[in-house]
Amino acid sequence: MTAAGPDGAPRGVLGTAIAPTHVRYWIVALLFLATTINYADRATLSIVGVSLSADLKIDAVAMGYVFSAFGWAYVIGQLPGGWLLDRFGSRRVYIWSLLAWSAVTSRTSTIRRPGSLAFADIAAAMS
Repeated sequence: MTAAGPDGAPRGVLGTAIAPTHVRYWIVALLFLATTINYADRATLSIVGVSLSADLKIDAVAMGYVFSAFGWAYVIGQLPGGWLLDRFGSRRVYIWSLLAWSAVTSRTSTIRRPGSLAFADIAAAMS
């Protein structure tokens, strides 16, 4: 617990002055980086949509369903996300969210490997 001294500077438990740190700037920079990567990930689907539909032989209506499903999943995820932030605090929720996001993103590299669950779907769609 900190309290202000007579000069207004924050004081520690023993009454000694606490030197200001730059940790808050690192936190803001990391949050900015995570948000930037998040927006880039979301924009990537619209950029690769044409190639994706050509590779998987998906018509425009089906691609509309893909984009819609992505958008609705994002919107629906906002509701429990806000509740989790209120309940557990931003530090815990951000840590677990970034870990889960990284784990799911790393799994996308295995989609075209034989033996993966999605490989059979992709192979069936391409034939």
